[in-house]
Amino acid sequence: MAKFLQDYMWQDSIFAIKLSCEASNFKAFYSQLHEELPQTSKETRRRNAGTIVRRFFPERSLKQATRLTWRSYEDEKLLQHLMRYQFLVSEPVIADFAAKLYVLNSEPGDRLEFRELADSFLQQNINNRTILQQLQKVAIKTLS
Repeated sequence: MAKFLQDYMWQDSIFAIKLSCEASNFKAFYSQLHEELPQTSKETRRRNAGTIVRRFFPERSLKQATRLTWRSYEDEKLLQHLMRYQFLVSEPVIADFAAKLYVLNSEPGDRLEFRELADSFLQQNINNRTILQQLQKVAIKTLS
């Protein structure tokens, strides 16, 4: 588990899952992902590829639900629903936030007063202000 918050990288993650469908094995996919991510810095592409793999290919295998679902159905909504689940599994702090605040039980379209909910949760669970702000940003993107 990462000891610090990672960037959200949702669009890059979708791209990676779709890209994985073109690869014959994980090693080829990882190499291609590292080269094709849009960031200009090689180090940033390497770090982002690693984060995407940690979140969506944790077994370092192409036999992942998101990849297999995309190959079978090519349904963007279904893919993103599965990705949200995998994201929460791979990011336990955000999952804990969502579970404790009953966000996962909300109906689509429900309006949540996120700042009030998040501030309370974060102040109770995290002491570092910079991390608090980063977590708020990532959680807003993930849950919306």
